[in-house]
Formats: sequence, structure tokens, C-alpha cells
Amino acid sequence: MYDYLAGAVRRTGGSIKNRDDKRFRRTMARINQAIDEMIANNNIKTQVCDFSKYVGIYASTFYRHYTNIPEAIASRDQAVYDDLKKCVSSKNLRITFYRLFAYLGDNQLYFKNAGRRLNLAMLKIFATENLQPIVLMRWSKNTESPSSKADNQLTSRIYRAYCFELLHEYYEWAFVENFSNRLVDKHIKYLLYLTDTACHRLNYCV
Repeated sequence: MYDYLAGAVRRTGGSIKNRDDKRFRRTMARINQAIDEMIANNNIKTQVCDFSKYVGIYASTFYRHYTNIPEAIASRDQAVYDDLKKCVSSKNLRITFYRLFAYLGDNQLYFKNAGRRLNLAMLKIFATENLQPIVLMRWSKNTESPSSKADNQLTSRIYRAYCFELLHEYYEWAFVENFSNRLVDKHIKYLLYLTDTACHRLNYCV
């Protein structure tokens, strides 16, 4: 299981009685926004008192959730990964792409930062553990798919090449200013085209 907080005390997991109350969600949103902004500006506060002042909360409020700044950043990464998993539809890749675009639009600053700080481990694990099953299921319906020939090794190599294509698209959309429905619809059609033709196109490259 993917967990940035292995070995750390994740206070938000148990010591806060009402995780879902409005005040908790509002505080976490402010902390996460501050983390994204500081990373984007390459100005990470290392002292909790400075960070809390930047967020606009008391240091004691910060300590109710985390023990230090690195843990807060790690928790932000973990929360994004958990949200990405919720975007995946087990049976429909189109719906999955729509959900991912909506989430990317709502958290665009985070994904810009993820590219800058080369935080690709989360995306790699997401692609392998969560996205791959529905892509392979779509490929299995294609008679030209290697999976239909039980060539698992070739399928794995093609999927890795396909993931590089998706990563390229992710980098482009992390910096798009206008997430209009028309542009998203057009791009999702393109992503589905990349998916459906991957086995034929990439078979000669791996």
C-alpha cells in the first residue's frame, strides 16, 4: 500500500474526533493551500510558527494535526493519492478520465509542484495499481491486444510506454489555464484514442 507516512504519527487518522466537521475541512484546506503555494514559490517554511503565521492559524492548531512540516507535506501527498484512487471507475475508462480531469483542475497548483519536485512516485504507483486494471480490461476487448495472446511481458512493456504518453499529457494539462468542458471533452477523446491504439502503435517500439 502506498503510504508516505510510514513510521510517522498520522494524527489526522485518529486523534481528531470529528474528521468531517466543517472546521476540520476548512483548516486542512488552508494548510494544503499554503503547502502548495510555498512549494510553488520555493519558499517552504521550516519552522511551525512561521508556517502557522503564513496559513493564518495558531501553532497549537497545526500541532493538533501534525508533528512537523515534512509530515504535513507527506500527508498532503497521501491525501492526493487517496483522492486519485476514488476517481477510478472499475468499468469505465472514459468516466475515470473525466474524474481525473476534474480533480486536476481543482488541484492544479499541486500537480504543477509535483512535476517540479519530481514527485512521480505517487503517479507511478497510481498508474500501476489503480489505472492499469481498467486499461488492460479495455485492451482485452481488442483482438490485436497482446493480452489476448497471453503475452503478459509484452503487455507490460506496452503499458509502460503508454504511461509515458499519459505522463506527457499530464505535464501539458498541469499548466493549462482554461479547463473548459469543450477542451476536456476533446482531450479525453484523444486519450481514449491513445489507449485504443496503444497496442498497435507501441508494439513496434518496445
